[in-house]
Amino acid sequence: MWIYSHHIYSKFKRRDILELAQQLKLTGFSLPGKPGLICCEGTKNDCCEFYHQLKLMSWKKLSKVKEEIEELSESSAQNFRRFEDFQEISFSVRRGPANEYHMDMGQFLKYLEDHNSGYVFHDLFGIEARVSSNK
Repeated sequence: MWIYSHHIYSKFKRRDILELAQQLKLTGFSLPGKPGLICCEGTKNDCCEFYHQLKLMSWKKLSKVKEEIEELSESSAQNFRRFEDFQEISFSVRRGPANEYHMDMGQFLKYLEDHNSGYVFHDLFGIEARVSSNK
């Protein structure tokens, strides 16, 4: 499940996201900043519960962007996951106007592609993107 937030700044909310994902045995990530992004992998029930609990928090905007459902046995589910655990990720942070923090979206795209998830960049942001091979 891919979740978009206008922003994720609160250290309490960030902590709660990590704790809730751990309780539900989800894998994926939370990307704080503006925008804030969350990806969770797990059973359909656990992912839906995670989203439900997130919706109970105060948000300027929180929306489910994409839901990918695979019918898997419990033994094959672990092989399907793209992420080993659930963690907060960050990349080169730059400060924007009004003390807003923005992540480097090029590095984020590379992270997605490294986890076989680059295709979702378009769903999240509405633009096609590709990682430059120049160094």
